[in-house]
Amino acid sequence: MALPKTMTKTAAPPVVSIRPIADRLLDSLTIAFGENLADAKDHDDLIIEQWIKQANVFVERRRHLLNDDCNPMDFVKQALQAAMDMQSTSEHTRNDVAATNAPQSVSLFATGFTLPPILDIDELQAATPLEQADILQNAYLEDVLQDWETVESILRRGLLDATSCVAFLNLHAKWFGDSKSMPDCSSLIQSTICENLLAILKQKSIDAAAVDQVLPLLWNAWMHWMMQSSLQGEPSAVTVMSTTLLNWHTNPSHTQLLHSWMQLDPSALWLQAWTAVKADAATVCGDRADFVSSMWSKVTTGGSDNDQSQVKYCLSALRSLLVVMRVSTFPWEQISRDEKEAAIHSLLNQYVTYLQTATTREDERMALDAIDTIISGCRRAHEAVYDAFVRRLSSSMLEARTKNLLSDIVRKYQ
Repeated sequence: MALPKTMTKTAAPPVVSIRPIADRLLDSLTIAFGENLADAKDHDDLIIEQWIKQANVFVERRRHLLNDDCNPMDFVKQALQAAMDMQSTSEHTRNDVAATNAPQSVSLFATGFTLPPILDIDELQAATPLEQADILQNAYLEDVLQDWETVESILRRGLLDATSCVAFLNLHAKWFGDSKSMPDCSSLIQSTICENLLAILKQKSIDAAAVDQVLPLLWNAWMHWMMQSSLQGEPSAVTVMSTTLLNWHTNPSHTQLLHSWMQLDPSALWLQAWTAVKADAATVCGDRADFVSSMWSKVTTGGSDNDQSQVKYCLSALRSLLVVMRVSTFPWEQISRDEKEAAIHSLLNQYVTYLQTATTREDERMALDAIDTIISGCRRAHEAVYDAFVRRLSSSMLEARTKNLLSDIVRKYQ
């Protein structure tokens, strides 16, 4: 299968451009075969066949970008013919100096040949925001990486355009999922996606529907990062996201966002995952010492039924910090300005009260974990708290099941 001198174009022109593939192909073919492609020998048939198979797979995956009546193999052959036509008419500017005396056994795959993006970036920039969203939705991530800076700006503008916001949110969700299987560039892509989503939440005109779409994606992104076996070289988006989340919890101007976040993650799993990964409370909270006082304030003011979800969330968050920091280093001064033991009493009583009203095993386990952590830390260092807790077990005010559960904890440390 020597290089053909002519090819019949049996298919309609493709939607995507052949020229980028032809350009790259011509560079590689010229290095392999010299300046005159038509003189390629028959013993190089296997090389050409291998390239066509490789290119066909590349194009086949992007079948949706071609006209309905355009066969992928025809597309590949057209690119090959275009490369030959450009060589004969000197339309192509070589990126490399041709090795005219290159040995005829040189493989295409040894010439640095890589398939170029099939996306036409000029056409993308000229399209309307909705058209851009549609084009990118049908593209593969590897198609846009070499023009990522341009695509980044298109993504931001698309999110801020009222007519295309939803379409670009869907695109962000799709690309975040796709990026998980691309370790070499996932950090770049995921950081861009995270920063874009956080930026849109700062818009005063954003509607509730958009918030409801953005927050689950951010939560899923966060949990994905936390579930990685190692966060060495973690995405910059992790730092941006953790700082933003802590700010939502301590800045009154973000009350509505925080309320929506609590509904999305009622057990504060984001913080549980964060503490499990970092195992360092200073890293978890950074310089936001007011995080604990903010959570405690919401616990003590949540009296109505509507606020019970807030109480659960905040107690879950404090439990996650307790497990990491333990009683000895927990910032008790953020709960009470009085003596440390008074602050411990207050938090312990909140967990006991919550345990008595827990309606699910999950809620029950959260309260018991926190109580166990506090009692284990008080057994030696704060005996007054431990003794008061033991005395409370004899109170008739405690329901039998609650008393049994608490007694099991005490027996562990007697």
